[in-house]
Amino acid sequence: MSKSKYLERYPELVRYVQAQIAETGYTPSAHQLSQQWGWPKSTCHGYLQRLRAELTLPPARPGYLYGYLRSRQPLLKQIQDYTDLHGFAPSLRSLASATGLSPTTLRSYLNRLRQEGLIDFDSSISRSLRLKK
Repeated sequence: MSKSKYLERYPELVRYVQAQIAETGYTPSAHQLSQQWGWPKSTCHGYLQRLRAELTLPPARPGYLYGYLRSRQPLLKQIQDYTDLHGFAPSLRSLASATGLSPTTLRSYLNRLRQEGLIDFDSSISRSLRLKK
């Protein structure tokens, strides 16, 4: 990676990274930079290493959160829509098939939503899922 290309891209790169940090609280990954600009992932990794050396950046988001954060709003909307339509909460099986998540992944996402205070449910009672307002 040449120093001149890095210096040319530096202002744009800093703006993008700062915007991502402001929006998510995390430094974007090399994969995100690569997808955003079409640069090779190895180049983006090098750029991020240089930026970390020059600026104080928060850590990158743990990989396991990507799917959860992408699925959170559609999952909440699906729960709300089903409850509004039928008058009771969806079953885990119907919710998993509607969202395209495996039942195991769905359970972990629901537990995370409960920890965040967005939903409540009793695992010993079927269809006890409800959104907190």
